[in-house]
Amino acid sequence: MRFRTVAPVLFAFIGIFVAACSRPMPNIDLEPTVNSLFKALQEQDVNTALLYYSEAFYKGIPKEHWQHQLELFAEKVGPVESFRLRSKQADTRFSGKFYIYQYETVHKGGEKARHIITFIHPVDGNELNLIAHKITAKNFP
Repeated sequence: MRFRTVAPVLFAFIGIFVAACSRPMPNIDLEPTVNSLFKALQEQDVNTALLYYSEAFYKGIPKEHWQHQLELFAEKVGPVESFRLRSKQADTRFSGKFYIYQYETVHKGGEKARHIITFIHPVDGNELNLIAHKITAKNFP
């Protein structure tokens, strides 16, 4: 019977303690960075575009392979004529804060593609890392 009266107070105290000890993750607008990446792709400057991806990204996809994929994408779908942000969201998890940007590109000839670009700001670090870029298009891959 006594636990029922103490438990709510104990849980409230634990919640306040955890909230006070946790480091708040910043909310960062990466839209200008992603726009710069797409500007490099629009200018067919793959070497500059490759600079935006983190070492963590290249652990999953070797840099040379990703370079080939970006070049193949431009060849199959056509040069980027325009790009626009469709949506963005920030999602805090145990490992850090994820920033997810969805873009649409329009290519020469009218072909469209969707891109999902993901950054992480890890809990144990100060750097932001572009860790994923998924491309969906009718003629790619």
